[in-house]
Amino acid sequence: MDRTDLRHTESSVIALRIAVSLLWAIYSVCVFTGYDKAYNFLSPVTAIAAMILALKSYRTIGEYKWTGLFFMSGFIFWVISDILVIIYTYFVRDCSILIIITDKLYMMPQAMFCMAVCDYTRVSFRRTDFTRMMADAFVLAFLVFILSAGMFGATTGMTDKINIEMLGTTLYFFIVLFTLCLQILIIFQTGLLRHTKAWYMMGIAVLVYSILEVRYTYYMNHGMDAESVYLDIIYLDCIAVISIALSDPTLAFAGGANSDHPFMKISFRTGPFAVWINSILVAGTGLILFVKSVLSVTEIYSVLIVALAYIVIQKSMESRDLYVKLLEAQQGENKRLSELVDEKTHELREANCRLSFISTVDELTGLYNRRYCSEMIKKLTDEGESFTVFAMDLNRFKPINDNYGHDMGDFVLKEVGRRLQAIYPDVCSAYRMGGDEFMIILHHKMEGDADIALSSKKVADAICEACDIPVEARAAGQDRGTVSFAVSVSCGAATFPEQTGNTEELLRFADSAMYSVKHKSEKSACKFYGQ
Repeated sequence: MDRTDLRHTESSVIALRIAVSLLWAIYSVCVFTGYDKAYNFLSPVTAIAAMILALKSYRTIGEYKWTGLFFMSGFIFWVISDILVIIYTYFVRDCSILIIITDKLYMMPQAMFCMAVCDYTRVSFRRTDFTRMMADAFVLAFLVFILSAGMFGATTGMTDKINIEMLGTTLYFFIVLFTLCLQILIIFQTGLLRHTKAWYMMGIAVLVYSILEVRYTYYMNHGMDAESVYLDIIYLDCIAVISIALSDPTLAFAGGANSDHPFMKISFRTGPFAVWINSILVAGTGLILFVKSVLSVTEIYSVLIVALAYIVIQKSMESRDLYVKLLEAQQGENKRLSELVDEKTHELREANCRLSFISTVDELTGLYNRRYCSEMIKKLTDEGESFTVFAMDLNRFKPINDNYGHDMGDFVLKEVGRRLQAIYPDVCSAYRMGGDEFMIILHHKMEGDADIALSSKKVADAICEACDIPVEARAAGQDRGTVSFAVSVSCGAATFPEQTGNTEELLRFADSAMYSVKHKSEKSACKFYGQ
């Protein structure tokens, strides 16, 4: 809905509110001035306007859509009843059937309002709390009902002789009491500060309507004329107020288990002994009335059954709550254990990665170690790839350790390792075999040059060039300043499978070529086996 449609909707709602209020005001004036035809026709018109207003606002009440539908259904029954009054008053005079039907239809708005209050409770409370509220309201209404047994005993079916009409009226009286009790419990559970203005308007209107229906039921059961055009003003005013409250968008924040309104987190409040107290009150009141001969044997049995059923319902809800709490606790524990397993798995994975790193990488230089070199050579030979190994040994390294210490020797080894690692990294992999021994493997399958000998020569030249650069280092703890070490390498190379198909022999060929140039030059030198 865009802004234009929204403004149009708001303006139409305001117009309908004004129309409902004006129609009710005109209706009231007609009643007080005695214009019976006018107010008889204005009553259904006002109710129709209220129904349209409620229908217009149906999409704005959020979770309370069914609440609104029940109220609108009550308005519809009021309109139908008023139309029947007009028919048997002005068109079909003294039609007893229409009068009886109209009297019964006038009871339907209260029944629909009761359903609306029940739906409000359903939305506003958790499932178990909703069940508790309904059970408490039923027991409280039943308690008031049996206390009123003295008033209804001779006329409403509370006696052993069943009268269908009076039984219906008695049931209606119980519905009225139930509506009142449920509203009282909602206020008790939520407090008076947890609702919006729209909710208070609607709640007060339903409360007044229900109280008037108590009077109506009393008069009906005593054969008295319950109709009063002056009270109809209040009835119609309640309908108008409910429709205006339903058109208020803030009604959507009147409660609700999923509401984000800061004051609307409704929870059930009751004492640990409330179930037993309520049950004892119902059963005890019934027994007292039975002793006083107000209730019959059949009726006292029904009272005791209600008290027992109330206990069963409340205890089942307690069991359900306990089950939910245990389930939540179990889910929380499962989540905690899952997080702990994930944490330990992560630690184990990191430990495995660390072990894998330690087992394949030389800790000092960061190059691959002898073990991984053996695995790589086996992998290349299994795949049938052509490769060249360069076996290297540092020249004049022992004096560095002897004269400057192992820390300086380690620094030189790390620097040499860094230089070897930088030689054609796309096709070469560098390894520290131990001590001052290194090795490079050249993967010919990845090499762009078709001539293996030529590409191997390029790698050999790069090795010699990198290692002939002096290593600059500061001698710690001595006043010698920066020290320059002219470190060179002796290198021997052999190619698989051109020179041999045996890996052990391949490594012996490379070592043999290396030792053949050892100590023969101050500079780095590399010799290929067989050349």
